[in-house]
Amino acid sequence: MPAYATSASAPALVTLRNDERLNLALTEKVPFRAAGGHDGNLMPAAWYFEDVDEATEKRIVEIVRSVAD
Repeated sequence: MPAYATSASAPALVTLRNDERLNLALTEKVPFRAAGGHDGNLMPAAWYFEDVDEATEKRIVEIVRSVAD
């Protein structure tokens, strides 16, 4: 499964799986933050999608950048 880390010796932060649907997930090595608002203390950690359009690609980039900074 492809994964993203900030360097070769760093732990994976984001994984991408292609099962029945594509799955983008944050690993336990990411500093999670509560979503706030109507989601309260829930911490977003995984997203499922069936194809990648422009809006989805943009959101994936935002997610990866938010954990890599």
